[in-house]
Amino acid sequence: MSGFLELFSQYDVLGAFLVNIELTLWSALFSLILGVILVVMRISPISSLRAVAGAYVELFKNLPLTIIMVFMVLGAYAQLKFSFSDTFATNFFWLAVTGLSLYTAAFVCESLRSGINTVPLGQAEAARALGLNFMQAATQIILPQAFRGSVAPLGNTLIALLKNSTVAAAASVATETSTMMSEMIEYHADQIVPIFLIFAFGYVVLIIPIGILLFRSQISAQGMTRNEAIVATVAGIIGMIPEGLVLLTSVSLAAGIIALSRRRVLVQELYALETLAHVDTLCLDKTGTLTQGTMHVEEVRLTALGRAEAFASKNGVLASAVDGLTQGIGYTVALVCMCIIRELLGSGTFGKGVLSADGVRILPSQYPAMLMILPVGGFLTLACVIAAMQYFLSKPKKDDKKEEVAK
Repeated sequence: MSGFLELFSQYDVLGAFLVNIELTLWSALFSLILGVILVVMRISPISSLRAVAGAYVELFKNLPLTIIMVFMVLGAYAQLKFSFSDTFATNFFWLAVTGLSLYTAAFVCESLRSGINTVPLGQAEAARALGLNFMQAATQIILPQAFRGSVAPLGNTLIALLKNSTVAAAASVATETSTMMSEMIEYHADQIVPIFLIFAFGYVVLIIPIGILLFRSQISAQGMTRNEAIVATVAGIIGMIPEGLVLLTSVSLAAGIIALSRRRVLVQELYALETLAHVDTLCLDKTGTLTQGTMHVEEVRLTALGRAEAFASKNGVLASAVDGLTQGIGYTVALVCMCIIRELLGSGTFGKGVLSADGVRILPSQYPAMLMILPVGGFLTLACVIAAMQYFLSKPKKDDKKEEVAK
């Protein structure tokens, strides 16, 4: 017991939690402002704004937060010389706030967009009929109602932001809870269980006020009953706990099956609901002729490994071997292209260690960004290559355009 009490005298545990609270509050403020701007861009009548906002949301939703934090330190600070203060701790604190805000703004935008979907379409049409322009209709009519409909998603996003504030250690914030917990375990390994309980209890205490705020807002803003608000609040809080996601997913799928069974729908597999959730249009040929309400497969798109297995199951050994060999050559070409891009942007050379010891200097030595040589640069390069391939593959061909014009 004495060793447990000594931990509080040696380490400022409360101060570490205050740092995480500050990270959460500042990031919540900036991400809310940026999220509102993004959601206005996403519903804007200007296609270029919609494209930019959509690309931002998809990029930051699928980009790991750790990579963003590392980029803020190694990219924004070390390479681009982006700094908030001359003080080390203050500078990295605001770099962490910037990374958290950029990441969370994508989820705030999606939460608000879900609230906008609850606003009847007639509201926007009535606003246009009254002579309001887009910004007036969005700020005075649509967004106020959207905030009421997105209370629960925003509450879940705030809880996730509190949890994500521990990733600030990747941005060299040395005074937050995860860094202090690691240091305490390193020097006091015999007290690992009490140390874990201290920080676990601390985060439970921090989540409780958010849960109470979410509970009250659902009663006042959405008009839920007390029992409905309790269920929604508990579901939102459990969903932010990794272990609770399994329970929440299973319960949600089971509730969906019960709802479908009441409409005389037979569900053979539990996870068939996940596929059904992505279906927005179902077309059946029932024109009065002697037809059946069945669907026919026109195209099957397989992954790389699935395609190779499907090809091998329908062809001989020689053809399958040639297919595997050419597929491996394709992977090799893709990796070589990525290596060339990373070497060119990272060190400014070409063929280093292959053509010669120093390679062929193409860019000046002061220009290259060392970030591209690091593992983060590999992920960024791969993302850009995939995005470019998807863009060119999704563009309609000239022959298809001519056929559309002819029709």
